[in-house]
Amino acid sequence: MILTLTSLSVSLSHIASFFIQAKFNNQQCLKYAISDCTLVDTLTGIDSQPYLAFQGSIINEECLLADCRQKNMNNEIDAILTNRFIAAFWMGDYYKANEYYDLASEQPTFALPKIKLISVTYYRGLISFQLFRAGKGDDWLAEGKKMLEKMELWVKNCNKDVYENKLYLLQAENYASDDQIVAAKESYELSTTSSRDHGLIHEQGLAAGKSALVLFYHVHM
Repeated sequence: MILTLTSLSVSLSHIASFFIQAKFNNQQCLKYAISDCTLVDTLTGIDSQPYLAFQGSIINEECLLADCRQKNMNNEIDAILTNRFIAAFWMGDYYKANEYYDLASEQPTFALPKIKLISVTYYRGLISFQLFRAGKGDDWLAEGKKMLEKMELWVKNCNKDVYENKLYLLQAENYASDDQIVAAKESYELSTTSSRDHGLIHEQGLAAGKSALVLFYHVHM
């Protein structure tokens, strides 16, 4: 069964009332949950009104971030900024995404092992290769290759169902950045197929879109 973001957002729409009714007192877990609700709302355009769970003490994400900063809650600050990075990436605003990445990476908890570090590394690599090909400097190529190296290490030691398609797409972007178009095309196709086979529809679309951009540019050079 594939869970779409829209259906997930609908499922989260009752989260505030659940937390209130359950008299949920673990503020750390609550802030994590509300931050994730905000990410899903941003990506779907649906307002699940998660901040009602705070019953007036925190009314939006800016207030949540300020509250976490005041209380030196580094994990929660990291989570909020990371979610903003992810949202900006999917909205296609790479410059804003990089701003949030830089802010998140300043947190002492940023590099600690966690699920979202996979996505952050993946998206940062894709952004870096894209900016390099847009003529923004060799530093972005180096950054992209650094993210690729991390993914290569993870694939060797972790579940390929999670990492394989991401590695293929980063490899494709690396090949494209080095003008190895034939190798890039093959890796784009591998990423698209792997994403499809593992039910990662959004990443299948991401791979297809990246492939189309590179091949279109190459044909019209």
